[in-house]
Amino acid sequence: MKKLLAAGLALTMSLSLTACMGGTANSSSAASSGSESSSGSAAASSGSDGVYNIGICQQMQHVSLDEATQGFEDALTELLGEENVKFDYQNAGGEQANCTSIVSKFVTDNVDLIMANATTAVQCAKEATTEIPVVGTSVTDYVSTGIVDSVENPGSNVTGYSDLSDANNHVELIQQLLPEAQTVAILYSTGEENSRIQAESAVAAFEAAGLTAESYTANDSNDISSVVTEACTQADVIYVPTDNLMAANMELVKNVALNQ
Repeated sequence: MKKLLAAGLALTMSLSLTACMGGTANSSSAASSGSESSSGSAAASSGSDGVYNIGICQQMQHVSLDEATQGFEDALTELLGEENVKFDYQNAGGEQANCTSIVSKFVTDNVDLIMANATTAVQCAKEATTEIPVVGTSVTDYVSTGIVDSVENPGSNVTGYSDLSDANNHVELIQQLLPEAQTVAILYSTGEENSRIQAESAVAAFEAAGLTAESYTANDSNDISSVVTEACTQADVIYVPTDNLMAANMELVKNVALNQ
């Protein structure tokens, strides 16, 4: 059996103005329950020149994150009007220290809203301010990462959209495409909390379906070749959750797997 089924699950987001102001975007959103004096008032008024100043902190350069940022800008521009919104886009280059510096500068500049793209960026934004509304995206689980207390009662000035997908649907897809598969290798990066959360969910879903699942992790791109090679010797299928490192190196994952 050919030992490859790489599931690229990068999702983009589309936000409404209601979500930006702290309401619930949909059932996958983390709704904000900030106080009237914090998230509510800040989101409801623009700067002295009548323009909403939005700080955007993107954790790293990646096509899925880029598209999420662009979707946010497009939606907010359409809702508010191009002349009424100004974006300050900053990329942290994958470094937590850069995320901290970027959001701290946004707080100093007293922006009207911070859009934080990816988990570390959202965590840093939450730590930087309790007054300025924070909208997150490209985050799998806001609760387990400590960003909000719960989806129903976040207890902070943070709202956002989750990219968590149902692992049971992926199990069904694999069983349809490869009905003889018995073992699954779950491949992800050790540096991405989102991926770990999804991997644990996937292991439970695969095992509930009677399949054997084991996680294989890479610290960086230098590890991918050897990790994929090992996974292919142990499993019938490689499953990749939403993971920036793996998505950026999917061509390598594919080439190594197909040559086993």
